Amino acid sequence: MEAGETSAAYVQFEKVFMEYPESFEALSALRALLDAEMDVDQYQRGIVNYNQGQYDIAVQALLTHLASQEDIRQDNPLTHLYIARAYRAIGNLSAALTELQATVVRFKPEDGEEWGNAFLDMASVQAEMGDVEAAFETLDTFREQNPALPQAVDALAQAGSLALAEGDIERAAGYFRTLAAEHADE
Repeated sequence: MEAGETSAAYVQFEKVFMEYPESFEALSALRALLDAEMDVDQYQRGIVNYNQGQYDIAVQALLTHLASQEDIRQDNPLTHLYIARAYRAIGNLSAALTELQATVVRFKPEDGEEWGNAFLDMASVQAEMGDVEAAFETLDTFREQNPALPQAVDALAQAGSLALAEGDIERAAGYFRTLAAEHADE
């Protein structure tokens, strides 16, 4: 940075950090802001770190963000979804499952599409942990209780794919038949 342009540079770093969290440049901007000992939004830091595969740091930043909230319900389910996905990425399936379970209890469908996505992720984690029947139960219960949500279709498809992966052709066929009968126009 040229002398005298420091303040403008940090404004630009902040803009990149806040507006382009999927970019590598956001991580570079975050590092520059941290090196300058500037305060950064911990939620955004968690998203940037998550997008760059820095899952441990993402979890820490997002938990710090949540701790700063007066009430956890002030936040949205996306924060918890990122935490769960980061835990899963580092191999802590139990923590991922716990975070997903808490998400679906704390929030409601009207809090955003992430609520429904949390159910799909929960079933996927359950299957990855070897509890395939719990995964089927999660998907079936979600679909039965929330047929109007867009993820209900995804739950059917996910259950069918899981049954195929498990070699249960009959069960898979049942899910796919239901999918075709109930959602032929989609």
